Amino acid sequence: MRTLRDSGNCLAWRPLSLLLVAVGCWPGTEAGRDRPSDTPSLTPPAIRDSAGITIVENAVPQWTAGSEWRVDALLTSVGAAEGDPAHELYRVMDATRLSDGTVAVGNSSSGEIRFFRQDGTFVRSVGSKGGGPGEFRGANALRALRSVAGDTLITWDIYAQSVSVFAPDGEFVRSFLLDGPSRQHFFAGIFEDRALLMHVFEPTFSGSVENMPEGVIRASIILYHYGVDHSLIGHVEDIVDSDRFQARWGPWGMMLTDAPFGRTTSINVGGSRIYVATGDSDEITVYDQSGQVQMLIRRTLAPTAVTTAMIRRDKARRLEEEQQAHLEESRVAPRVRRMIAELPYPPVLPPYGSTVLDSELNLWVEEFRVAGDGPYDWSVFDSQGIWLGRVTLPEGLEVFEIGPDYILGKTVDDVGVERVEVYELVEK
Repeated sequence: MRTLRDSGNCLAWRPLSLLLVAVGCWPGTEAGRDRPSDTPSLTPPAIRDSAGITIVENAVPQWTAGSEWRVDALLTSVGAAEGDPAHELYRVMDATRLSDGTVAVGNSSSGEIRFFRQDGTFVRSVGSKGGGPGEFRGANALRALRSVAGDTLITWDIYAQSVSVFAPDGEFVRSFLLDGPSRQHFFAGIFEDRALLMHVFEPTFSGSVENMPEGVIRASIILYHYGVDHSLIGHVEDIVDSDRFQARWGPWGMMLTDAPFGRTTSINVGGSRIYVATGDSDEITVYDQSGQVQMLIRRTLAPTAVTTAMIRRDKARRLEEEQQAHLEESRVAPRVRRMIAELPYPPVLPPYGSTVLDSELNLWVEEFRVAGDGPYDWSVFDSQGIWLGRVTLPEGLEVFEIGPDYILGKTVDDVGVERVEVYELVEK
């Protein structure tokens, strides 16, 4: 019931130097948006039907004063710079919370699932890097870790292109391949009947690097729906990916990074629905499990202009991250600096950032923010598409999962220490 976070969607910006690839190997805001008060004189959303599609037009949030949700106490925190090696986390791609409060962490760099009690005490680890049962095909292969009914754990190995199933205590149960196109699949989510949704990217060019378009581009995505018997049931085409900036790098390679203040595509799966947000407008499309559009969720907000100060801050951040990447100053850094200086910026910020679907099928929509803005707001829409209100989340929290009374995510501090944290969610 969570958003697609795999490589290809909802990517946090990475240094340009770390995204050099050879062709053929590519696999709240500073100014503040004009927004209505969270405690207005209520104007209900306009809901209408158009050719069998429900359209929900939201003008203002519906929570009244005193009914808002809030993030409260820190319940669990795991991760440390030194000490117990089990708490030294690196490249955590996903995590999930079990019904007894145990937190299972997918530590991708070591190919392990690490289990921690609610008080942060380490319990056990399962898995490793390798090709055997319950193992993951190398560092960074473990890209998704989800829990389903009964606390069964489902994982996705992006290199082996396989699904593995683990019991709640971490015991390996089985693994399987999907019976579909022989193209690299990325995990998108699990339906309530345990069918799977995957996605693949359509290439933006073919042949030599000379055919590659440069600048801000949006690739196309195809969604593939697999049944519980692992067979391909159907697909949805022509969904656009997040904005990317790409440029040629020498005669054989290319440079790829997220576009400055680019539109983000995120895909969520929950119940029997697929939620697709592309950032083209303040609209989110809801499909049923067969790929038919069921609902359009819309919100009316004035766009926020991109200012010179925003651009200056964004470029400074990119340069700082390049310096931390330990580039060879004489060979690479000057070229990277020139590219950062010439990056194109849009006139307005996108309408939102990422999206996450919680366990109760409420859709959380991140207000687009410029890095360094501090704590940030998420708008919450209920399962009928009605805008309830906003919740402020801790600064730097990358959300993995939202349950009925908690929010789970990852933070990374100034020296690169990763922590998985669970916060109490108070719903009034």
